[in-house]
Amino acid sequence: MSERLIGHQDFTDWQWLKARLIERYSLDTIETMYSLMIELYPHLVDDMEEYLGADEHLQLRPEIALSELKRTIESQYDWALSIDFRKPESQHVFWYRSEEKMEPRLGERYVESGADKELPVQVARSVKACHALILSDLLLHTDSDVVHFLLRHPDQISIVRRIQTMTPLIYGDIRANLADQDMQPMHLLRAKLSFFGVSKFDPKSRLWVRNTMFQGAPLISELDSGRDLDDWYFPVAPIG
Repeated sequence: MSERLIGHQDFTDWQWLKARLIERYSLDTIETMYSLMIELYPHLVDDMEEYLGADEHLQLRPEIALSELKRTIESQYDWALSIDFRKPESQHVFWYRSEEKMEPRLGERYVESGADKELPVQVARSVKACHALILSDLLLHTDSDVVHFLLRHPDQISIVRRIQTMTPLIYGDIRANLADQDMQPMHLLRAKLSFFGVSKFDPKSRLWVRNTMFQGAPLISELDSGRDLDDWYFPVAPIG
């Protein structure tokens, strides 16, 4: 593919190549080519490994006007405000941490006990409740700022911190109702698990997912076999 696209060995017009890739090839092919292009310049990218970690902390801006926070929620969290949490199916499940493996698990709110141990992952519900409280608070305190709102409602500090921190981040929040009856955990896990080498998912139920890691990767004994092992991570095309 690269020979058809480039045509000569001293090619350096990567912007042209990028445009041609977007025109002709699938997203998987494009991302693979991007990875290969990056490897050509180790002196530029190797040090970036130090920046892959994230300094995760939530910041609070108490000085801004409460009306500004209201507008932020309405513009950035409109997806959360559109959910009707009065419907039983919108709060059907709850997330908790298992005692055996300390991993997140799902429970059915109207069938099982344990909702009192629910993990605080229901961002959409918390945002909508906070927004409703802001609306009622502004009726009495028109010119209020965030700090005085939080003094009156200290239980809202956590969600206000999250809103103010995540708003500038495109991928800061999962824009979905994680308690909905039709929510599938696999939809949340595919991206995360792919970083660990998971390429094949086999959902056995909505409660757990079986996966295959590093499928096709060579064994240690095969590394010196002389075979070309560079394409093992590509999916195998079905036969027949």
